[in-house]
Amino acid sequence: MKNPLKIVKRNIAVCFDDDLTGDFIATPEGKIIECNPAFVDIYGFYTHDNALQLHISNFNSNDWINIIHRLKIEGKIKGYQSWQRRADGRRIHVIANVVGIFNNTNELTQIKGYVFDDTDRKNAEEELILSKSQMKDILDSIQDGFSVLSRLWIFTYVNANAGEYFGMEPDELIGQNIWEIFPELLGTSYEKAFRAAMETKKTKHFEVLGITYSNRWFEFTVYPSADGISIYWRDITTRK
Repeated sequence: MKNPLKIVKRNIAVCFDDDLTGDFIATPEGKIIECNPAFVDIYGFYTHDNALQLHISNFNSNDWINIIHRLKIEGKIKGYQSWQRRADGRRIHVIANVVGIFNNTNELTQIKGYVFDDTDRKNAEEELILSKSQMKDILDSIQDGFSVLSRLWIFTYVNANAGEYFGMEPDELIGQNIWEIFPELLGTSYEKAFRAAMETKKTKHFEVLGITYSNRWFEFTVYPSADGISIYWRDITTRK
């Protein structure tokens, strides 16, 4: 009769090896006791034996120190994110779930967990953040007014010159409903053009005297989008 314990252990080993996430067991010092093929692949080792010859702390020593410190206090960590170095030196971003194994005297003896390579998503996220930052810098640097309203008429972007036009700091306008914060615009050329652009999805133009600069004329262009409208305006007083 087959030993049921051996069958269970064999089934666990098969699941361990077939798991697409990088499963590992390590000592508190970082010595890798066991790992699966996915772990070997994520960290760029040639073989399973190569992985067992190194310490997981080599991937990011400060990172490992922080994990051990937290495990001693919390017992387990979910969704831990960090940048690490593969065996070949390539930088990767990983997300890990780890659990501490403690003995009868509450001493941390092993760390079990799994990691998955999140580099592509993280790089795309950082590129998007950089792109938005660069775009913001460009919009903030132009000498004309530019702002964005959502479909709910909420300011989602206001450049420095737009804030000056409205007589408020840009951060004070972000998140505010334009009709609530500026009720005096209701029934004016502003409301007519903004609503027409939002509803018809067509660009609208109009000229108007300024709000805080009532002696100066401005030309407004309203651009519709799926998310709301973008508003650009410039001073045309000398032309008038």
